[in-house]
Parts: sequence; C-alpha cells; structure tokens
Amino acid sequence: MRTLVIALPPGEVGSTRTMQMTGQDVGVVRHQRSPQSPLGALNASAHRHAQRQEEQPRVESERVGLSENLPNSSVSAWPSMDNPRHVVRTKTAIFGAVAVFVVWSVATYLLEGAQHTLLRPDARMLRALYMLVANYVVGIGLAVVAIRWTRVPPTRAGFGSLRHALIAVTAGSLTGALGYWILGGATTHPVVLANLYAQVLGVSIAEIVVCWSLVGVCAERLVGRSRRALSLGLGIGLSSLLFGGYHFAHSPPFNTLQWAATLSVVGIATGIFFFASRDVYGTIAFHNWLGVLGVSQSLAAAGKLEEYQQPIISLYLTGLLGLGLLVVVHRKVAAPFSESRQLDPSLRRERVKIGRTLFELFVGGAQVALCMIGAPILRRWYNRWGATDHETTEALPGDELVPVPKLGYTRAITIDAPPEEVWPWLIQIGQRRAGFYSYDALENLVGCRIHSVDRVLPEHQHLERHDLIRSGPGNRASWEVMDVDPPHHLVLMGADPDTHEAPSVLEEIPDRGHAASTWQWVLRPQPAGRTRLIVRQRLRFGPHQRALWHIVEPINFVMEAEMLRGIASRAERTIRS
Repeated sequence: MRTLVIALPPGEVGSTRTMQMTGQDVGVVRHQRSPQSPLGALNASAHRHAQRQEEQPRVESERVGLSENLPNSSVSAWPSMDNPRHVVRTKTAIFGAVAVFVVWSVATYLLEGAQHTLLRPDARMLRALYMLVANYVVGIGLAVVAIRWTRVPPTRAGFGSLRHALIAVTAGSLTGALGYWILGGATTHPVVLANLYAQVLGVSIAEIVVCWSLVGVCAERLVGRSRRALSLGLGIGLSSLLFGGYHFAHSPPFNTLQWAATLSVVGIATGIFFFASRDVYGTIAFHNWLGVLGVSQSLAAAGKLEEYQQPIISLYLTGLLGLGLLVVVHRKVAAPFSESRQLDPSLRRERVKIGRTLFELFVGGAQVALCMIGAPILRRWYNRWGATDHETTEALPGDELVPVPKLGYTRAITIDAPPEEVWPWLIQIGQRRAGFYSYDALENLVGCRIHSVDRVLPEHQHLERHDLIRSGPGNRASWEVMDVDPPHHLVLMGADPDTHEAPSVLEEIPDRGHAASTWQWVLRPQPAGRTRLIVRQRLRFGPHQRALWHIVEPINFVMEAEMLRGIASRAERTIRS
C-alpha cells in the first residue's frame, strides 16, 4: 500500500487529498483539513513543499496525469495561470508547436508541392519518400516528441483507451463517409476509394497530430480552465487556420488562397470533432474522408481518376505503416506518461529503455529527414564533417582498394583519450558483437538486430585479415577485414551479400551491379594524450545505382556521426573512470 499526497491549487490552501494506491487502483480515502491531527501536519508539510518548488506545476496531477482518474476531484489537468512560470512555459510550448508545424510544411513543399507528387500515380518512390520523411518522421515523430516535451496529458492530446478509440473511429468513419456523400464526392468506385483513402491516410495522420493534437491542445492550454469556451475557440481556430495555410505547401489546386480558406473552414469541422471526442484515431477516420473528397475532385478535374482503378499496393503499405507508427507512439510514449512516477524499479528501467528507443527513433529520424531535405546544400559539409582540409586530401591506408571512387567522404573527431584506449571500442564493432554505438532503434527498424554495448568485450578484441563484420542477419551488408594494425588503423571492404567476400576484380563490379566500397578507420596520437579518429569511405558503383547512393549518403552521415560520438564518449568515460 502506498500513499500519495497531492497539493491542491491556490484557493484550497491547507487541503490535500490522500490517496492509497494498490497496483493500478487509485482511490480518495480521506479529505482532512484539521492541522492538529498527524495527517493535518503531513498536509501542511506537503503544502510547504509545493510552495518551495515553484518551478514545478502547482497541480501535481498535471505531471503525472492522475486527474483523468479522479472524478469529483478539484485537482485539474490544467496549469495554473496565476503562476507566471506556467504562462511562460505554455507560451514556449506554443512556439515549439508552431516550429514543428513550419518544419513539417517545408518538408511537405520540398517532397510534394514542388514535385506534384500526389497528382502522379506513377511517382511511387517519390510518394513513399514524401510519406516517410515529411509525414512519418516529422509529422508524427517530431510532433509526438514535442507533445511529450510540452507535458500534455495523453488523454487531452487524443490518446485515450482502446474502447474510447473504437467508439470514436466508428463515429468518425460514419460521419466522414456521410459528409463525403452529401458534399458530392467525385467517385463511388470501391477500388478508387480504397486507393485514395490509403493515399491520404498518412497525410491525415500527420495533419491531426501536428495541427490538433499538438498545436490545438497547446493553444487551448494557453488560456486556462477558467475560460473554457475561449480556450476551445482558440484551440479550434488556430489549428484550423494553420491547417488551411499548410496546404500552400501542397501541389495544385490546394496551394491557392481559395482552397486554403475553404480548408480552414473544413478544419473547423475537424477541430470540433477532435475536441468533442478527444480521440486521435476517430478524428483521423473523420478527417480522412474530407481529404478523399478533395483529392477525388481534383483528380476528376484533371481526368486522372481512371488511373486509380487498380489496387496500388504501395499506397496500402505506406498507409498501414503510418497507422502502425501511431499505435507504437500511443503505446510506448503516451501511456507511460499518464501513470504515476512511483514505479517499481524494474518497470522504471524498462520504461527508460523504451524512452531511449523512441528518442533514438525520432531524433535520429528527424536528423535523417533534415539531411535528406537539405542534401543539395549540406552535402559538402556532411561529407567532410569534422575533418581538416589536409585530412580530406591525404592518402590513408586502404585508398588503393578503390583507386578511382565515384563517391566518398572523410570525417573525423578528436577524442580525449590515447589511441590505446580508443582501439578496443573500434575493434569490437559489428552485429552480434558490440554494435555500432549509433541509433540502434533506426538500425533495428530495418531488422539489423543491433544492440550497442557500453563496455569492452574481451572476446571481440582480435580481428585478422578476411574476418567478417556484419551489419545484420542474413544477406545484409557486411565488411571483410582487409588490413588491421592495432592501434593504428582498421581497413574494411564491403563484401558481396551472397558470398560475404570482398570483390577481387574491381573492373567487373559496375557490370555485375555490385558496389565496391571501403570503410577505413585511422587513429592518430595527438598531444596531451588525445586521439584523432579519421573515417573514410571510397565508393564505386554502376550507373544505375547513382540515385540510390545519393539517397543513402545523408542517412549514412547521421548514423556514422553518432557512431563517432559514441566511440568518443565511451573511450573518454573509460579514462575518467
């Protein structure tokens, strides 16, 4: 049995609610005001503690999300507007939410509006990239990180129980389908509707999460509980206005002032549904039909509806991916936030692990998105990240393996540890070894089964020529050791995915369709017991692979930069300990 004391808002000074918690049950057992009793003394002490911690929310349930479980309680999920710190934090949350909206809009314009992606059924790869980067990584991932940062209780942000979601989805689907029929949808063909629904689904998920679950709820909290009608009006109005403006980043005809104004009005209907239901899934089901209505009318006007009369599997896969990501976000991020912080230590460690995984997934994914979007501008910077002009041009061990590369980079980092302390961390890299010290969550998202360790593994401190270092199970990328000289350099070369051997005849590689690549690691001692760790890749490939490697390049930078930082932090921690 545990007892939780929660300080009440101003106006009820000296009053506390004492709750007994057994497992998941929370019940109000006594409301005591007498300062003469032992419990009264405890109440007074708790109130003085709450006053001393002005930087914390006045209402503790704002942080632990207990107010949803306390009917008839005067504690609230709303911040106290009497505390200037809360006002500043809520305003900061609004600015952060709008910043996420701006990043999302820019990504949408670069990957959809400028390319007319949604009006081109044949542009399947570009559509998948748009969905993945603009909507899933930024629109869902970055927005959910912002929602958690703003400390919005999950139920207020639309992440409630399964039963509530099922009811809301049913209501949203029926209401949305009825609206599509009343407003004169351009088609009733079931396959066309299925294709359009799947095409719009990923966009709708991002729109609801960014515009309403993030921006709308933050705007609602800015006013406070005392002016309920004004707070709802502000939440609905701002989210609807931004929703309409967001369409300037889309392809025609949505990027016109007339459409933006029309969609802002449509956004009001979505906002009313969201704040009435407080459910993300039901709002998506409702809102997605409105998106199908607009897209079907624009495709009918362009005479392209017949191109959607055959099932487009890629649309279904991207739609399901977005929905699955939303479910993961709900289960792994929102749910833990809504419960008490007084957890069993083993459960706390598990949630730390979950939080780290999601942090890596979304922060690493956001970096990948930004680097891919800004690749034309950032390419020279990330291909020589941390390296000096001399280091980018000097000869390194292994350069002779790919003498004339088509792509390549040189990156470097300075580590406050001698080479002898850095080498053990480098020599043990690999799948089923020590990992790669990077964003494991992103690597495991594609099935690499990487688990980076924070200790030196004695059983993996020796490599010989022709040993194999894998990046994942099966026929995933692997490297053959071509040269090893502890603690000076380690030279790897990409191995054939079938034979797991490095190519021996470089001239045949482009014709066979395989790439020849090196992965060269060089450690150089520096004054004051420091190390300069240099990594280089030299890559040669066939002409049909150029687009692929230009897409992989920014992803590789994000992962390898984190890997360099991971090696540095581990080696420096060893020295300090």
